[in-house]
Amino acid sequence: MRYEEFLKQQLNLIKENGIITVDTMPDMDLYIDQTEGFFRKFLDRIDGGLSEKYVTKSTINNYAKKGLIARPNGKKYTKEHLVMIAMVIYLRSIFKMEDISKIMKPLIDSFNSAYDDSISPEVLYNIAEGVVEKSRIEFFDGLDDSVAQIKRRIEDTDIEDDERMEVLILILTLSMRAAVEKYLANQLMKVYFEEPEKEKQEKFKIQKQTVSRDKEDGISEL
Repeated sequence: MRYEEFLKQQLNLIKENGIITVDTMPDMDLYIDQTEGFFRKFLDRIDGGLSEKYVTKSTINNYAKKGLIARPNGKKYTKEHLVMIAMVIYLRSIFKMEDISKIMKPLIDSFNSAYDDSISPEVLYNIAEGVVEKSRIEFFDGLDDSVAQIKRRIEDTDIEDDERMEVLILILTLSMRAAVEKYLANQLMKVYFEEPEKEKQEKFKIQKQTVSRDKEDGISEL
């Protein structure tokens, strides 16, 4: 099979399955095995190894324990818990678990807040979902153009009839694009989530040292 045909098959697979959408998530609370089943059904259509990596029962439990998602209500996961799990699945393609915890912390803190104006994970996810859907269509169109450009550029070269080298160029092209997006995502995480957390911890440390010194000064004056 020529790689162009294989590429079309893969793109059709992505088009048919899209991304995990809020609309496909059940409105009822689920036990962990039902939660695992929901995500497994989606991920297995793309790649059978994805569900084992991202959504086993033990993995979902770890997400809650490590602060990547809010803890479930007793033994049940709400639709908003499912949304947070979906967020983590996509974030894990780029970030380490501790980095995802930093990114998700403001959202989880707000979600767990007793105030009525807490941020809904569903609202955030819906916005991202809409943006991704538009860029996904642009990506498909752009990929056809990339393949055409590669073919034009290798004309009259030693690799014109070497399909594996042509595929290597396409893989490298996709990897370069992914590297740029990964770099930007990491920089945003560091500046807006990692560094503020470090500043907060440093301020707390200074305050603690100040209180400790004040206590010591008070004792010495006695």
